[in-house]
Amino acid sequence: MVTRAQLPRVVVVGRPNVGKSTFFNRVVPKGDAVVDDQPGVTRDRREGIASWTNVSFMVIDTGGLVPGTRDVMEAKIMEQGQEALEHADLILMFVDSREGITAIDESIANALRPISEKVLLVANKAESEEQAIASLEMASLGFGNPIPISAQHSDGVGDLLDALVERLPKQVEAGEETDLIRIALLGRPNVGKSSIANRLLGESRFIVHDAPGTTRDAVDAHFRYDGNDFVLVDTAGLRRRSHVTEEIEYYSTVRTRRSLSNCDVALLVLDPTQEIAAQDLHIAGEITKHGKSMIFVMNKWDLISKFTGTAEAYTKMLRHKFPLLKGSPVLYVSALSGQRITKIPDLVRELWLQRQKRVPTGVLNDLLKAATDRVHPPLKSGAKPLKLYYVTQTGNRPPQFTVFVNDPKSAAASYQKYLKNYFQDALELKATPMRMDFRARR
Repeated sequence: MVTRAQLPRVVVVGRPNVGKSTFFNRVVPKGDAVVDDQPGVTRDRREGIASWTNVSFMVIDTGGLVPGTRDVMEAKIMEQGQEALEHADLILMFVDSREGITAIDESIANALRPISEKVLLVANKAESEEQAIASLEMASLGFGNPIPISAQHSDGVGDLLDALVERLPKQVEAGEETDLIRIALLGRPNVGKSSIANRLLGESRFIVHDAPGTTRDAVDAHFRYDGNDFVLVDTAGLRRRSHVTEEIEYYSTVRTRRSLSNCDVALLVLDPTQEIAAQDLHIAGEITKHGKSMIFVMNKWDLISKFTGTAEAYTKMLRHKFPLLKGSPVLYVSALSGQRITKIPDLVRELWLQRQKRVPTGVLNDLLKAATDRVHPPLKSGAKPLKLYYVTQTGNRPPQFTVFVNDPKSAAASYQKYLKNYFQDALELKATPMRMDFRARR
């Protein structure tokens, strides 16, 4: 099977608000780059696999390019776009057929001219035949006649994909990816999630800036480490819905929750120079609710004055603040220096393997007998004596076990908790949110 790294790379570029993300969402299954009328919504590069006529290729959506800008954020977006272009097999330069050629379009075209053989010119927002004809004047940019499309309404997108596939350096049959370990980076804005992501990937894929909320999209990025394939999602800062005031931020939050729903392991990134806030506790609650394995990542550890027992004191504090996650491991890292960053994928893989765990029914029932011999079920007021018949595994990711009893109402909450803790310890699943249900035997 063809790996993701072997797929041809198609990079979509253009000035802000010409419809690049709309096109991305049109051609990439479940594409979810933020789309909004406000220029500059897409900031980081976003990748997704598209397929046309049984040919697969990677689509890279970039932020709007503004050559020569003095704006710090726009300059960083330019850096991201230029880095994507260095690895491109084909470049789609988007222009707006309604507005015609602008000075920024001409600046982008000048920058692309040395690699013009890789460029396809796309005139987006050509919703009428008149607009499609008028867009022909954009051939003056030097990349041949533009291909008129409407990404919003899908008009002409098939013709563009036909031309795109013809220009690809090699054609690759479509295939599915398996055994990917999915990681979600979560945390308050400005705790260093993007810096950690860049360290893990070994390149500056995500924009790093002091302004909180720099990352608006949840951006997938793949990397390989020690023989394993990982999907890293650098998420926008997660906030309570009542605190989300901008429409863009609302959609970023929705996609953050979707990323959390789809991941295997969540990294809760914290800044040890700041107090634990209600927002951190809220994010931890979301992770617990979704049944995800979690690692506390204490970033900026290089800024902390250390004495004997400093890390142990912080760990004790975390166990106290996050009692439902007291089995989650803690890593003390510095994205700035790279300290202990390579420990992250090793630990993620360890938790991922725990989530896949399958335990034979015989082993589980031996554990059930040992647990009940050690502590007999208490008699619950107003209920018949609890009888436990057998236990079996009914799911994984995370592991889920069902205990069959005479009457679930007879199982006291304290005894259910005892059995769950006993199984977690015995099966070495302390860092995995194991689930245990009690069901009446029929």
